[in-house]
Amino acid sequence: MAIVGKNDRTYYFVFEKMDKTYKDPHIPKYTEADKIEFAERHGNMKVTDKVLLGDLHKNSVSSTLVGIETATYEVSASLFSTMAPANQS
Repeated sequence: MAIVGKNDRTYYFVFEKMDKTYKDPHIPKYTEADKIEFAERHGNMKVTDKVLLGDLHKNSVSSTLVGIETATYEVSASLFSTMAPANQS
């Protein structure tokens, strides 16, 4: 995912499924070497027709590699029955 922000800065995020589910306090911490290896491994990933992830990473002002938590929530069908319908003007 890439977003162009103020002053033509590009913010990008790459998601990769981990080999297993980790729970705190065992969520991996990554090193600079891990970040470089990740960027090289995904460097040929197309961000646009003309831009590769490696291009973005090479020109980054700052970058980091983090393990993020995921969650799944169950939503009760009754929640939707209490929501007002969209304005149909």
